[in-house]
Amino acid sequence: GVVMRLGGSSAKRWMNCPGSVKASEGLDSYSEQAKLGTEQHAIAEDAVNGVADWELSATSATRRYVELLDSYRYHGYELKTEVRLQHPLIPELVGTADAVAIAENEIVVIDFKHGRVDVDDFTQLVFYAGLYLINNHYSGQSVSLIYCQPNSNGDKYKEKKCTKTQIQNAFALMEIRAKKVLAGDVSRKTGEWCKYCRAAPACKLLRGEIMEAVTANKDDQIAGLVESLALVPKVKAWLSDIESTALQ
Repeated sequence: GVVMRLGGSSAKRWMNCPGSVKASEGLDSYSEQAKLGTEQHAIAEDAVNGVADWELSATSATRRYVELLDSYRYHGYELKTEVRLQHPLIPELVGTADAVAIAENEIVVIDFKHGRVDVDDFTQLVFYAGLYLINNHYSGQSVSLIYCQPNSNGDKYKEKKCTKTQIQNAFALMEIRAKKVLAGDVSRKTGEWCKYCRAAPACKLLRGEIMEAVTANKDDQIAGLVESLALVPKVKAWLSDIESTALQ
């Protein structure tokens, strides 16, 4: 079997920072939030499969997700949940789409975020859609990507409409980047993806960048303050990562 190396939720990270794959091998990212999310995904799966009394242990967020799935079924889409996808030629490209709704002229790929997150980057869903298209015949053109995030402080549903060609082109770039990672590229690059990287606490590049920014001489105090404020979330995320790693 293939060690799951290159998945959808980390696609933005491994595409931009190939070295993070090796650096985060064997590092666990267990959290109570993640555990609850996994449980609620399973309950939604029960609901779709007609298991009785699923509502008893479902959160309101999960009910909203199930309502979304039901609406597609009601409108005649074929609904598949927990769709395991793997690239036929690059088996390390593997993942599970929460749901795929299929009609003759539209495919809808849905990801359910149970946590209090507000995702606006569609890389994860492009990854699943790309894998789906490689493994399944689809003669239509329309592909819709939806994040269902009922606990978000922002939009509860985020949707992006694409064409099949757009997905295939974006996925071709993912294949190229994946091959670089698998060929042993360990270059590192910091960016918004550091936020969810298990290797962040030990990353010298990230630490160096943060230290440099924190200790830089600010000639112009106002500009310096604005710049420092922009850093606050990055520094806070990094420090809390280090704290939780130390306390594990």
